[in-house]
Amino acid sequence: MTPAAPTSRPGTGPARLRAAANPTRARGFTIVELLVVLVIIVLLVALVALGVARAFSAIRASTATTAQVNALGQAVQAFRNDFNYLPPLVTGLDVAGGANSSGLVVPESRVNPTDVRDAYDRARYYSEFTLPIYLLGVGDIAGSQNRAAGAALPAGPDVDDGVSGPGFRNPGQFKNWTTPDPVRSTPGNPAYRHTAVRTGRTYGPYIDPAQVEKFIERVPVDANLNVSTGSSVFLYRFLTASGAPIRYYTNWPNKDTNRNPSIDRMPVEIRSFAGVQAQIESGTADLQRERDVLNAPFTVLAPGQRNEAGDVLPGPGVPTYVQGQRGTPMTAFNAAAIGGNITLRNTLYDYLRANVRFTP
Repeated sequence: MTPAAPTSRPGTGPARLRAAANPTRARGFTIVELLVVLVIIVLLVALVALGVARAFSAIRASTATTAQVNALGQAVQAFRNDFNYLPPLVTGLDVAGGANSSGLVVPESRVNPTDVRDAYDRARYYSEFTLPIYLLGVGDIAGSQNRAAGAALPAGPDVDDGVSGPGFRNPGQFKNWTTPDPVRSTPGNPAYRHTAVRTGRTYGPYIDPAQVEKFIERVPVDANLNVSTGSSVFLYRFLTASGAPIRYYTNWPNKDTNRNPSIDRMPVEIRSFAGVQAQIESGTADLQRERDVLNAPFTVLAPGQRNEAGDVLPGPGVPTYVQGQRGTPMTAFNAAAIGGNITLRNTLYDYLRANVRFTP
């Protein structure tokens, strides 16, 4: 008797065995899914590259600004070595009187010492136009009158200091190329007439014009040195890599009424971040942290921030901690007012961190 063929149990036949030997592969990515992943990767790489590029750009700009500020500071020291005084602040222009105009207005031209101090105070102890005039010898400092002792200078905006182009003659006793005008002077109220000498040594330029040509701006100004598009009088100012005008500070108060060292009436923007932060948080000024600027004869500042109106710090409540607007008497730095306002405090901190300064 022929034995019966063995029967397969369900799920144990050849087909099942082949399936077990060759399990079904997991489903792969579709082309669309791969493209989506690639696009995301490309975008992430682009964002990282952009961030890195911006960081390097900021570093380059900061490095360039630091080098520029240091060069200007060293040039100021070279000027002082020649004249035994620092460049004065340029606080205005007297150009309305034609041939009788005095040209540059500087605090030193005032007779009363109180008036000199008041002029510095209202200027907030800085000028954006001093350095190009006294380091390069450029600017229409006499309102295109181009007068000189003994003879008229050639027509042009940059010869009012006795030299055409970069360089200048001695600014004279009053530090602004003027001499007393006996016709207009009265007792107690002297008048001055712009008179640039044409002989003697040519001073400067104290900084290489080629070094700053990319960072200098020629602007039309009015008598108060406000930018005025309708003016025919032009001065120059140095700019940072980001386009903010560089400031020259000097002669700020560093003592209180009792002649003790004090930073209360010092422009806050030239102080250190660490010193201002310590004063706000402790309520007491730390003179040790501010000893460099407390005793400095001048400083060159590249502001890190600047709003459209040109205020030292933007935002509401500006007079509270900016010590008054430029053109008005300065007030003492109000650390308590800032400490109670987080927004104002952080705004000030950001500003001070971003500043670049040269202090000898």
